[in-house]
Amino acid sequence: MRSDNVKAGTQQAPHRSLFNALGFTKEEMKKPMVGIVSSYNEIVPRAYESG
Repeated sequence: MRSDNVKAGTQQAPHRSLFNALGFTKEEMKKPMVGIVSSYNEIVPRAYESG
């Protein structure tokens, strides 16, 4: 599973501690993790085409 890159192994202990601090249970850590990303924001104005 690709999410094991941040969950399994001794080098990923800091990642697991962050997940534990966020409230992940051991059962949830065994499940695959899916990330959803959006670049939408209202802080940076968009470039408008002049026409």
